[in-house]
Amino acid sequence: MLTSFLPYGLRKIWGHQANRAPGGLSAVARCLRRSGSWGSYQLQKQLGTFPDEGRVIPWVDGLQVHLLRNSQQSQACLYFGLSDWPSMQFLRRFLRQGDLCADIGANVGTYSLLLARHAGASSVHAFECLPSNIPKLHANLSLNGFDGSGGVTVHAEALADREGLMTLNRSDGDFTTSISPPPSGSGGETDSQGEQAWVQARRLDGFSWPDRFAYIKIDVEGTEQLVLSGSEQLLRRAPPMVWSFEYLDTQQRLGSSKAALLEAFARWQYSFYLYCPATNVLVPFKPDSYAAYPARNDDNVLAIHASALDLAARRLCGLE
Repeated sequence: MLTSFLPYGLRKIWGHQANRAPGGLSAVARCLRRSGSWGSYQLQKQLGTFPDEGRVIPWVDGLQVHLLRNSQQSQACLYFGLSDWPSMQFLRRFLRQGDLCADIGANVGTYSLLLARHAGASSVHAFECLPSNIPKLHANLSLNGFDGSGGVTVHAEALADREGLMTLNRSDGDFTTSISPPPSGSGGETDSQGEQAWVQARRLDGFSWPDRFAYIKIDVEGTEQLVLSGSEQLLRRAPPMVWSFEYLDTQQRLGSSKAALLEAFARWQYSFYLYCPATNVLVPFKPDSYAAYPARNDDNVLAIHASALDLAARRLCGLE
């Protein structure tokens, strides 16, 4: 079993930007180290010696995470460090202490940890609707001193265009959870994995926010437009400076499209960029030329408000 995974795993590790940058002997050493960690982890799983409760591993920026048997996001920390290399490098360079941030679709909290480190834990709000992910999220926050009073605020609910119950959809363990409007007459059923088949949803407008958001990351598997629709008052009053979202076909699940999502952002004076960590440059994003862009290790696009473009450039250059 392990031998069948070996070529695939090594290709992923040696081809990932986070392991190869900035190149040279340090990149080779990093790839070798993480290949060894990957092989050891896979062998322990196959032999049944990996602890059920997981184990703590060092990550980046002095952070630690719980490596878990059935969490792709925590495993990516072991293999790649910054798994979403361009997006995570952007937030590390863009954010400043005190910036209001949101992690929508927090999973086990890797983005929340980075946001807390670079903006301050008390400025971060993490939204996660999958019940089994909530204790994992709290555990990672607690491990780094970001839980409890003065820490990251965790909201165990979904964000959508309405208040009330939404159907919980699971297709890949804890990794691709999504929501959709519930069918009429649905109640508190559970799905095949024992989770509640519905979750509580709120609008982002339903909160009293103390400041303008500097950064919002959305990973909600196709319901990005529901989040935007539930943020219209905020978008009129104090539009968030930067949104990071996945440019995937998952919007089709609710009858929408990637083009419709871009149009929804553009109506609120957002323009779109890809971040290049090697050159520290924001490259204008053109959907019809997406295939021509250099290979990336994430599918994220940055939507930057017209009023924040100059600030973003100054921050990335260290001028603000």
